[in-house]
Amino acid sequence: MHALREFAGFLIAPLVPGVLLSSYALIRQEWDGALGIIGVSAFLAYPFAVIVGAPLYLLFEQRRWRAWLHYAAGGAFVGTLLYVAAPIVVVLIMSLNGQRGGSLTLDLFLLPIMIVCAVIATIMFWLIVRPDRHEPISP
Repeated sequence: MHALREFAGFLIAPLVPGVLLSSYALIRQEWDGALGIIGVSAFLAYPFAVIVGAPLYLLFEQRRWRAWLHYAAGGAFVGTLLYVAAPIVVVLIMSLNGQRGGSLTLDLFLLPIMIVCAVIATIMFWLIVRPDRHEPISP
């Protein structure tokens, strides 16, 4: 049962911030803008869920950090890491496509947005998986 909930958490939770951010565009019937927001969100969120989120989840399970507050703090960490790493990843992808010499920086106002989005995703993951209800691991 845990594996199915964990799979659902890793499948659904990374999309939630993108869906929430695109809701304004959807309300204004800007379909292309909404799809673009969801696409960029998925492009950033799923790799981070695998590369950072999965090891963080395993660390939390090992240490028995299962409260929603632990996951919110982990989300803030992931959001900050995303803010730092996203420009590096974009420049690397651009260089792989033959576009050399580029650099990219993100405006500082994006930092709290990325942190909030990551916290929303990790809390959504927590709500789906509910690690606080897992049985204690015997030593």
